[in-house]
Amino acid sequence: MNQVYRIHALSDALFKRPSATRIHFTAVGHSLGAGLAHYILLRVKQVTRVVGFDPSPVNGSALIPLDERPAVLAQRPQAIDGYSQAAIFMLFEKGEVISRFAPCQSGPVWGSEGGPVVRCESVDFSRGSMFRQHNMARLACKLFLAAGGDAMEAAARSHESTMADR
Repeated sequence: MNQVYRIHALSDALFKRPSATRIHFTAVGHSLGAGLAHYILLRVKQVTRVVGFDPSPVNGSALIPLDERPAVLAQRPQAIDGYSQAAIFMLFEKGEVISRFAPCQSGPVWGSEGGPVVRCESVDFSRGSMFRQHNMARLACKLFLAAGGDAMEAAARSHESTMADR
């Protein structure tokens, strides 16, 4: 993180920007990695957002002692631009193994005590066993296609026709 700050400070100086570039770090992970990203948000003040996929319920939030939680709350955005832009955004495949046994819970991390806001959303892209659905590669491909992956198919077809013309 310090290296990123130094690079941006140098860039700001070179381009004579009137104010320093605002830097936001987002922690990203899948499964246990999503839980670890969640924990990093609670422990590293420079991290301002988490994006997790098929998140594990093991996220370390219960490890933050009660007497330390006010300090975490003071240094951390509760939500970015309101609830719709939660500080912790979790996306899971409907029916995958973890969500069946430990569903993602939207709302403040520590319930009525508050904390950064978690927003959980699900997609229903895959069929099959609950274990097969807990697959980041499959989820990433399905998200890509849902976001307009057909444009890539058109580009690939265009490339193929260009190669055939040669």
